[in-house]
Amino acid sequence: MAVAAALLLAAPAGAAAANDDVRVVAAVERQDWSAAHALIADGADVSAAQPDGATALHWAAHWGHAETVARLVEAGAKVDALNDLAVPPLWIAIDNGSADVAVQLIDAGADAAAHLPSGETMLMTAARMGLTRVASRLIEEGADVRLAEHERGQTALMWAAAEGHTGIVRRLAESGAAVDARSAGRFTALMFAARAGDVDAVQLLLDAGADIEARSIDGSTPLVIASRSIDALAAIEWTVIPNASGHEATAHYLIESGADVNAADRRGRTPLFGAVERNRLDLAQMLLDAGAEVDATIVDPPAALRGDYIGLRVLKGATPLWAAAREGKLEMMRLLIEAGADPHHANASGTTVLMVTSGLGENDARRPPDHVVVEAVTMLLDLGADVHAVNRGGQTALHGAASMWEDDVIQLLVDRGADVNVEDSRGRTPLHLVEYGNANAPSESTAALLRQLGAAEPVVER
Repeated sequence: MAVAAALLLAAPAGAAAANDDVRVVAAVERQDWSAAHALIADGADVSAAQPDGATALHWAAHWGHAETVARLVEAGAKVDALNDLAVPPLWIAIDNGSADVAVQLIDAGADAAAHLPSGETMLMTAARMGLTRVASRLIEEGADVRLAEHERGQTALMWAAAEGHTGIVRRLAESGAAVDARSAGRFTALMFAARAGDVDAVQLLLDAGADIEARSIDGSTPLVIASRSIDALAAIEWTVIPNASGHEATAHYLIESGADVNAADRRGRTPLFGAVERNRLDLAQMLLDAGAEVDATIVDPPAALRGDYIGLRVLKGATPLWAAAREGKLEMMRLLIEAGADPHHANASGTTVLMVTSGLGENDARRPPDHVVVEAVTMLLDLGADVHAVNRGGQTALHGAASMWEDDVIQLLVDRGADVNVEDSRGRTPLHLVEYGNANAPSESTAALLRQLGAAEPVVER
């Protein structure tokens, strides 16, 4: 949301300037306060500008030097001077988080309604930075709380909600900000608060009349957004490390406030899918207790993220249980099955819960411990899962276990009647997948186990 932090492209001290007497601005730029104050006292030009339009007041605001700001204002410096990027000193003070200097400039008559060429107002910047006192003064001086910037159509209320600045959210809501205004992406302030996991901001916005069932451009409601949002750091191997966040508490509050637990985005993802994706057991239980449909299905697979090497098309037709099984989330699987989830469900390509649990499909990103996979497969088999079931490619659960080199799962499936020589639609047996289906060297232990269990040598056309 932020515009570039400094927006000060001043020429070096001593360079040719827009005005002849640039001694004051040069001294302030280099933070030579005693020289600057002496020059001001001697009557030097306090409004002279450098080639890029930066004045001494711009630089004093940049450095957050309140005393110099006061002396410049008293000496007649133009408080609303604009540099070549149309940036006033007030915006610089706010963007740098200098609340005292910002209030000082407002008190000196700086234009509270000023805005950048992008449409970003001083109030939006204060909202982004969390400067409650500055935001209040701007509102008192007539700043319009309903304006939106030009690029994404976002308002000060949206920025405050997105950054978790609840004091400013309250002040803006009390001052007439449009709580259900929409950004270019059809996001409301409530959606931004839900995405940030800020339960206090969510409560304030709901109290102010925000629409709890508003839909974003992809059909997501605030509850759908909260359920699947996280705070995380990127890690190696395309994984993320989640941080503690308020998203689950936010989702709980939305449910308690009457949000529709079965609302789905345009792809069919309900809040329960979000709880499964983030492995939020408490949230999943609360959603189920509130009437969430345990076997809701994804109608359109989510698009892969940029840089992702794991396709998501297998999620078409998936239920929350199927999605949990794909990632080996055993406790979530148990919770969903206890709630009545269909353990025999197959996705759009015919891959069953047992198959995906055993390792079939594009799920090489999962790394649950082997014993977890064995427990999950055992649970499904005990519930009557069919080891002979095949998907549209003719593959079985045993093909999946073989492709993932899961020896214990292979043994378990064969013990329960799986055919070790079953062929898929391309004539490949489980042993064939072990020997030729992986870019790496084949697993010797898995190949040996399959042969021990009676696997015939695969026929490979040369």
